[in-house]
Amino acid sequence: DKKDAMACTLSGGMKRKLCLGMAIIGGSEILILDEPTSGMDPESRRELWDMLLAWRREKTILITTHFMEEADALGDWIAIMANGSLQCHGTPMGLKKEYDTGYHLSLMVKDDATTEDKNKIKNCILSDIDMAEFKDCYGNNMVFLLPMEDNSKIAGLLATLEEDKEGLKIENISVTVTTLEDIFLKVKMQSETNSNHVPALNAEDTKSVTPDSKKLLQMRFKALFVKKLKFYKKKFWTYFLPTLSAAVFLVLTIYLSGNTIGNYGD
Repeated sequence: DKKDAMACTLSGGMKRKLCLGMAIIGGSEILILDEPTSGMDPESRRELWDMLLAWRREKTILITTHFMEEADALGDWIAIMANGSLQCHGTPMGLKKEYDTGYHLSLMVKDDATTEDKNKIKNCILSDIDMAEFKDCYGNNMVFLLPMEDNSKIAGLLATLEEDKEGLKIENISVTVTTLEDIFLKVKMQSETNSNHVPALNAEDTKSVTPDSKKLLQMRFKALFVKKLKFYKKKFWTYFLPTLSAAVFLVLTIYLSGNTIGNYGD
């Protein structure tokens, strides 16, 4: 129902779909998408994810996104940027292992739970798993960080908590694995910490990192030339035949014009 509508009248999500259609209509083997699902409803976002997952078998797709869930679902290889620079890159599982933040154990205690009850829960967890870390407590929720190496101990801890839920006044227990959002926050925190210790550049250092304008212009011209060359190579017959036809018609026009002028002269 939107096929005759102007692009400026479309909603944000519909404009994203239009941009995606424009990107794939040429049959390119490389797609560069900037936040393709921004402004879309959850159903449309899932449909687009399924399309991208199907296309990745035949296309190279580069996506920028602020949705960590989207990056985890679609990315075969993920690069994380913070403060304007590349911080890390790798497969989703590789990044989770490298920046291992462990399992997040969330406990919801009952409303009548006192500070003493919360301390009892904390002591119970820390006594079972030495490397466990108490992360936060907000309202009735207590969050602990458990290391991935102690899987057997974690299973035993969960069984203990489940058996003594009434005595510890625990209402609900949930465990979540490390997400890309946790990794991003950890990487960003490390980046901000490191940036506070970077020495200031003096005038001479600034000159040394300033690119040569002439060399930069040459690099841009070379990049555009190579891009056009590859494009014309891929679409050779599409452009060669019209060009050949135009050249033939031009030669015939010049030839016939010369004969016509010669006849008038006679």
